[in-house]
Amino acid sequence: TSLHQNDADWPLLKAILNNPTYNKMYFAHLRTIVSEMFANNQYQTLAGNIQTIIDTAVASDPNKLYTYANFQNGLTTDVSGGMGNIIAINNLMGPRVTYLNGTTEFGYAQPSISNMAVTPTSPTFGSNATFTAQVTNATSSDVYFGYRFALTEKFTRVQMYDDGAHGDGAASDNVYGASIAINGALIQYYYYAQNANAGIFSPARAEHEFYNITANIPLPD
Repeated sequence: TSLHQNDADWPLLKAILNNPTYNKMYFAHLRTIVSEMFANNQYQTLAGNIQTIIDTAVASDPNKLYTYANFQNGLTTDVSGGMGNIIAINNLMGPRVTYLNGTTEFGYAQPSISNMAVTPTSPTFGSNATFTAQVTNATSSDVYFGYRFALTEKFTRVQMYDDGAHGDGAASDNVYGASIAINGALIQYYYYAQNANAGIFSPARAEHEFYNITANIPLPD
């Protein structure tokens, strides 16, 4: 999983894996990919759907490099010949998931993020709003809130606090808060937390996916 971490021929991956925060973010997303697509066998369903869609075209193709039977059994049976040996996707990804789940990185306990809230629930444009979340098993200085006001903007990430002074309730109660000025009609946001070994996003696919709220814009008098 950390292959090429110190390989100069893989500069981007090397930079990510050697940055403590980016490393944890990388593995948080890798966990999500494995969980959402492979551990639950969702990839088998998708592959089967594609196989159904192209079945007629494959059967009638006079120039195919493998037999139609190879195609029909290709999700579960390895194929030899044609342009080389092909490992069936089920035979490839089953052991791969087992391997990944057994790695040190996947064995680390992640933080948890829950009970997200915004106060007020419909903030007014130009005012301040406080975002909170219950976070456990995280380093107290490594809980963050990311936000932006337009799809074309870069997310701004600020630290969240559990000190009783940031709209977070009582100090050290595992509820973290951050306040921002609402400078747009639409607020897109996410949460991120990490400990010494692992990180987690909420929503899990952030920054590709995010939460949304709409600001209240008063009508002119």
